[in-house]
Amino acid sequence: MSDREKLALYEQLEPWARRLASSIAHRTGLARWADDIAQDVLVALWEAVCAVDGRGDAIAFIKQRVQHRARDAVRRYGRWDERELTGLLDSLIDTE
Repeated sequence: MSDREKLALYEQLEPWARRLASSIAHRTGLARWADDIAQDVLVALWEAVCAVDGRGDAIAFIKQRVQHRARDAVRRYGRWDERELTGLLDSLIDTE
């Protein structure tokens, strides 16, 4: 696949990837991380486009990889939120 074809495929799927990231961030209560999740998803989109080798359904392959990375990002940012909340609660309990 040429660079031009990769870029065209990226441009075709970018709106889908942005909607996916926004939807996941808001549905999981991680709206404050929406930009970070979007960044992870767009990087995953580019990496998946570059990994296409011409066999099979390229779009299905790309979407699967991007969705997996989006789930990983949600887990990661969810853990960060949980740690921040735990640290805040611990500091409140320690001051009493």
